[in-house]
Amino acid sequence: MLGMLNNAILALMTSIGHRTGLFDTTTILPPSTSAQIAAAAGLHKRYGRVWLGTMVTTGVVDVEPASTHFVFPAEW
Repeated sequence: MLGMLNNAILALMTSIGHRTGLFDTTTILPPSTSAQIAAAAGLHKRYGRVWLGTMVTTGVVDVEPASTHFVFPAEW
C-alpha cells in the first residue's frame, strides 16, 4: 500500500512539474536553490521547495547537501 501511495504522489508531482514548467526550468538552470528555481518558473518559493523535496525523495532530482542546490542527475 505504501508503494502505491508513493507512486501516486510521484505521478501527481510529475504532472505538476510538467504543467508549471519546473522540469524545464530546472534543466536549463545551473545547480540552484529551491527559491531560485521557483522564481525562474514564476512560482512562490514554497511550491518550488515542496516539489523539489518530493523529487529528491523519489530520486528524480539530486541535492548538493552542503549548498542545498538542486540539479537533475547526470543521466538527464
